[in-house]
Amino acid sequence: MRMRVLHTSDWHIGRRFKGVDLLDYQRKALEWLVSLIERERVDVLCVAGDVYDAPRPSAEAVRLFNEIFQRLGLMEINGHALQIVFTPGNHDSAARLGFGAALMRPNVHMRCDIAGIGTPVMVESADGERLAVYALPYLDPDLARPALQSLLGTMADGCGRADATDSRDADMVGTSGIAESSDAPETGGRNAGSHDMRTGKRHAGHTIQRSHEGVMRAALQVATA
Repeated sequence: MRMRVLHTSDWHIGRRFKGVDLLDYQRKALEWLVSLIERERVDVLCVAGDVYDAPRPSAEAVRLFNEIFQRLGLMEINGHALQIVFTPGNHDSAARLGFGAALMRPNVHMRCDIAGIGTPVMVESADGERLAVYALPYLDPDLARPALQSLLGTMADGCGRADATDSRDADMVGTSGIAESSDAPETGGRNAGSHDMRTGKRHAGHTIQRSHEGVMRAALQVATA
């Protein structure tokens, strides 16, 4: 049986529309999502950002998220715990969403730190199928560029990256819905980068364009190195 992955985003819990509180409608939508996961026997749930509508959500919004989050975290599909991967969006506060991530259940994976984008979340289905999920948080061009440039520089100096978790035999997926490939996009111009004479591999330059496309290209290069 193939592993089933459900990708969702932009819950925007706590949003108001023209002065109307949408919390009751959002509760119904999230309860429908829970029932869908149960009905379709979903193995992996990827939530790609904007869980909340604001960096400082109301107490009611946090309460709704915690309620749904607890139900999802306790779900079992085909005898295995539902695997959940969260990343923050531009409406979320990465620090707030990731607070206490280390204390969460082992089937809940919060990826809020740029430094960890090159290490996939490894999940396994009931029949042993393995999947590597590369979860990219929202990347603000001004804030993300220094960290990504540092990661690319480290990769070039070390002639590649060695993951602590072996994902070579696993299928790969990104939370953005972009198919991952071993042919990483370059961050510089057409002739950017250099060749390692020992391995023959090409290393891209470290200059990242000041744009959403630029930081996303750099992040994908880190993830697929």
